[in-house]
Amino acid sequence: MGIKNSSGKLLYRFSLEDRVPDKHLLRSIREAVGFSFIRRIAEPFYSHIGAPSAEHIVALKMALLGYLYGIARQPKLAEECRLNMAFVLVPRP
Repeated sequence: MGIKNSSGKLLYRFSLEDRVPDKHLLRSIREAVGFSFIRRIAEPFYSHIGAPSAEHIVALKMALLGYLYGIARQPKLAEECRLNMAFVLVPRP
């Protein structure tokens, strides 16, 4: 009887671009919206002292994803962002 060896591969060849369909909504958003302007608008409202804040571009993108996918609760949205590979496509400034 064989025994399955569960050791993982040291190197994986993986491309997120290959895994998400070409016509996915988030691909269209990524191509249409440049989020870099947000940093310029939000900068005057952030303090230069104290602990660094959360990345405001990421927070806005997560809010957009929550709205688009009807996810009202932040813990659920954070979980979806961890689990859904397509959500990773939006964060390209």
